[in-house]
Amino acid sequence: MSLQLLRDQNITRTRFVQAAVRRAYPFGKIRAVHRGRLKGIQFRVASGMGFTYAWAIGVEQWDFSGLIQPGMSVYDIGANCGQSTLHLAMLVGKSGRVVAFEPVECLFANLVFNLELNSLLQVTPVCAAASERKGDLNFLFNDGAATQGRLVDVEPSHTLSDATTISVRAVRLDDYALEGWPAPQFLKIDVEGGARAVLRGAEGPLSILNCMGRKSKKRCVIC
Repeated sequence: MSLQLLRDQNITRTRFVQAAVRRAYPFGKIRAVHRGRLKGIQFRVASGMGFTYAWAIGVEQWDFSGLIQPGMSVYDIGANCGQSTLHLAMLVGKSGRVVAFEPVECLFANLVFNLELNSLLQVTPVCAAASERKGDLNFLFNDGAATQGRLVDVEPSHTLSDATTISVRAVRLDDYALEGWPAPQFLKIDVEGGARAVLRGAEGPLSILNCMGRKSKKRCVIC
């Protein structure tokens, strides 16, 4: 079956295709990316990071090559298992820095594993959500929809079926200097309706980005 056909969701959602893909990409196994900018990168198969990631199907949302240059400081807010972090790390190179935020411990463990697997020392992983308040906050999470978790109070209209409420650590990006993180030059935000809370806790970094943005390309992307 061609990769072009597998872009069709009506086909990929069939029981036969899903069963075949799961046999080839069982959860927990190590696989490599075969196509695209990340060709050769390895990762541990998890929900939301498997066959399509390996074959660069639908990964355009994580390609910021037109916006990021080597040596930049980038914040990946909503890193999950590292789907976007790996892309960002390759773009900033060894002279740059990515600070990757993921609050759910099981996803964070996969993120750290994938970074270590590829020796991406230019990434600082942070097990926390970015928000307007710091401390412990409630978070909705369903491991069957691992990319769709969110803080409870940020977007009431967004529902997540069969979710469990867990407690996660939250930080404010305004505290970046106290935390020892470099000032950001680019923000990638993918937090299921929680972007407003992220930005309300990032007045300092946003003022830096606004100054930079007068002479350069867009510095904040909300997925």
